[in-house]
Amino acid sequence: MVIYLADLAHTHSVNNASLTVPLNIGYIKAYAMAAHGESVDISLFKHPEELLARVEERKPDIVGLANYGWNANLNRAIGTYLRQCLPEALFVAGGPNIDPDPERRMNFLKQHGYLDFLVIDGGEETFSELIDWHRNGRRDFGALPSNLVWRNGETICDSGERTLTKVIENIPSPYLAGYLDDFLEAGMVPLFETNRGCPFQCTFCAWGSASKNLLRRFHQDISIAEIEYVGARSQSLNWIVCDANFGILTRDVEIAKAIRCAKDRYNAPQKCHIWLAKNVTERNLQIGEILGDMAVPVMAVQSLNDQVLKNIKRGNISTETYVEYQKKFHSIGSATSSDVIVPLPGETLDTHIETLHKLFDFDVDGVYSYNMRLLAGAETNATDTRQKYGFRSRYRLIHGDAGAYLAPNGTIIRCFEYEESPRETTTMSETELFYLRKLHFIVDFFWNTNVYKPLLKVLKAHGINPIDVMKRFIAYTAPSDGTQKNLRLS
Repeated sequence: MVIYLADLAHTHSVNNASLTVPLNIGYIKAYAMAAHGESVDISLFKHPEELLARVEERKPDIVGLANYGWNANLNRAIGTYLRQCLPEALFVAGGPNIDPDPERRMNFLKQHGYLDFLVIDGGEETFSELIDWHRNGRRDFGALPSNLVWRNGETICDSGERTLTKVIENIPSPYLAGYLDDFLEAGMVPLFETNRGCPFQCTFCAWGSASKNLLRRFHQDISIAEIEYVGARSQSLNWIVCDANFGILTRDVEIAKAIRCAKDRYNAPQKCHIWLAKNVTERNLQIGEILGDMAVPVMAVQSLNDQVLKNIKRGNISTETYVEYQKKFHSIGSATSSDVIVPLPGETLDTHIETLHKLFDFDVDGVYSYNMRLLAGAETNATDTRQKYGFRSRYRLIHGDAGAYLAPNGTIIRCFEYEESPRETTTMSETELFYLRKLHFIVDFFWNTNVYKPLLKVLKAHGINPIDVMKRFIAYTAPSDGTQKNLRLS
C-alpha cells in the first residue's frame, strides 16, 4: 500500500533553512511502519510541488495531510486538485485546530470536500488502524478506529475518543529510525517533542483542549538520543523544542544539558527556542544557566489584569515571583522576554496599557504584543464565547503564507492563508485597537530592537516609564486632529 503524508508549507518565497522538519508526520510514519512493516510504502513531503510531482509518477492509496492555521488553504487547494487525480484514494487530515462544535466541523468538511476523514487529537494509532480498514474494503463504518470524524450528508459522525496515557511507550522515534534524515540534510529547522499536551486551560489556545489537559511524556532516554542524533546530522543554526511548558518536568534539566552538549560538540544550534513553564521558577533558572545565550527565556503573561486572566482561565505566577525571576535571569546574563495578547475577553485599553507599563517596571528585555487569533479548537472560537464578549472580527493575510505551485500537467495552484482576529469586543473598540497597533510598533522599534533602548533606560532610571514616553510620542507625531507637532520630551 502506497501512502503519502504531507506537512505542506508555503515554499514560494522561503528556502529550506526557514522550514521546519516535519516531525508530526514523521511520528505517524514511524508508528505505521512498526505496525505494518513492508506491507506499506510511506513517503513524507514538505514541498507542495514535490508532492504533486510524485503523485504524477506513482499514485498513492492514501494521502494524509497535517492541517494547521498556517496551511489550511494550501491543503484545500492541493487536496482538491489531487482528489481529481485520485478519485479512489483515501484522503485524511489531522491537527490541533479542529473545533469540537459539530456545526463548525461540518463547515470545515464542506470547505475541504476532498477529505474522507478528520483525525482528532493524537493521530498515530488512529491512522495506522485506518490503513487496515482501507485495506479491508472501507465498507464497515462501525469498524472504524476511534478519534475519527466524517460527514454523512448533512450529519457529522464520529467514532468516539481514544483514551490517552501519561507515558508514551508505543510511538517510535522517527529521528532514530532515519525517516527524517532527508529533511535534516536539506537544512530544515529540527523540532523536538519530549512531551505532549498542556495541563492548563487558557481559552485562547488549542493546546490544552486538544490534549484533554493531560501532559504526556516520551521516555527521557529517547529524547536525549534524538538530540545527539540530530546534533550529529544537522547544521541548522536554530532548534525548536515544541513542549508547551519546558521545565515543567524535573528531567527537563537533563534534556537541556543534552542540548547544550550538542551545541558544544557540533557548534550548532546557535539558538534553541523554548517556552518555559510558568510555575517552576528554580528549575527554569537552572535551564537558563545551562543553555545560556542559546535561549531567550520567554515568560508570557498575556495580561496582568486579574479579571481578564479569570476570563481566559489562566493563572500567572505572582508579581513578586515574576520580578524575582527577572532579576535572577539577569544575574546569570540572560535576556528575558514576555508575550501579551490583545484584545483578550474583558481587556480594555487602559488595562492593556497597564500590563505594558508593569512589564517595563519589571525590567523585561523584550515585550512582544500579538493580536489574538480566533483559533479553531480554542474556546475563544466557540460561538457562545464570541457572543458573550461581543467579538466583531476581521480577516487579514498571514505574512509569507502564499504561493503559486506548478503541477506536472501545467496547472498552477494559487492560494494564500489568512487569519481571523477580533477587531472589537464589549470592552475595546476598533479605534482603540488601531491606537494599540501604533503603540505596539513603537514598543517593538524603540525597545525590542534596541534603537532607543539606551535612552529609554536612562529615562527609566529617572522614574519615567518607557510606555509613558511612547504614548507621548504618538500623541505628538500622530495626534487625533491630524496635525503634526514637534516632539518635546522635556
